Amino acid sequence: MNLETIAKKYFEKSSEIEITQMIVKGASKEEFDELRRQEDIAKNSPELKFLPSALYVTTYRKLVNGQLMPYGSSQHNVEDLKLNILLRKNKQFCWLLAETYEAFEDFLEEVYAYLGFTNNETWPMSDFGEITLLELPSKDFEWYQSRVEHKKNKPSSILTRLRLLYPELSKIEAKNALGINAKIYLTLIEKLRHIIVHNHGIVTDKTRFIEKVMKDSALFNNGKYDVAHKEFIESHFGTGKYENLILLLEIKINSDAPINSYHDVFNELSGFLLAYAAYIYEIIKNHEIAQNQQLTK
Repeated sequence: MNLETIAKKYFEKSSEIEITQMIVKGASKEEFDELRRQEDIAKNSPELKFLPSALYVTTYRKLVNGQLMPYGSSQHNVEDLKLNILLRKNKQFCWLLAETYEAFEDFLEEVYAYLGFTNNETWPMSDFGEITLLELPSKDFEWYQSRVEHKKNKPSSILTRLRLLYPELSKIEAKNALGINAKIYLTLIEKLRHIIVHNHGIVTDKTRFIEKVMKDSALFNNGKYDVAHKEFIESHFGTGKYENLILLLEIKINSDAPINSYHDVFNELSGFLLAYAAYIYEIIKNHEIAQNQQLTK
């Protein structure tokens, strides 16, 4: 396994996820367009105004005789269906974010295994487990991968080691062309993924969630924090009855603009992970090139 293969695998997976997001966006738009058409029909036909736009009946088959049994039904007007589309679209975006973060974690773990495999000095002794130094030359890449699986506190422990090995990583996290704090992005996405997978994308205590993100990003000191960081985290949730729901839908930028323009929240988060992974790849590659040049002198 080489570094280029690891990076290529991650980028291909991320591209696949982003294309899926585009397909979901397109399908949702088609559904919305159809509902708008129904609204126009209703406006021109007053007698249809109070009729449901959709009637759903849910059923199951009895184990004894296979008879179809209804157990619920619901009627939905156009506004109900619009909301359903948005919530369903958001749920799909949430699961795609979870998937893209897991791909990022896989990338970090493979990169870390690669570092240990190609240069034992990059790993602390605790990562090797109960093995002697004389045995290491016989171990293949898969063995190093298995050791990474046992590493505690991933991915933060891997990132901590990478920052120690490559100080420029910490520098770019704090100051970069995007003008963002990379640590808060990493922490937020990790915790959003946890809530999506384990609690359907709903936080039980948003205030506590926000504080946890800032503490783990080293941005919460004795109860003090930057309001901009708090607002950034809050911007990934809904409002009103959905204030505790993770919301990753597009946000319209300027309602007065001659064309519709949107800020793609999902793409911002997934794009950050791509940029961060690409930078890790670049600094490791550059260090390898520099080391090889030193050896050939």
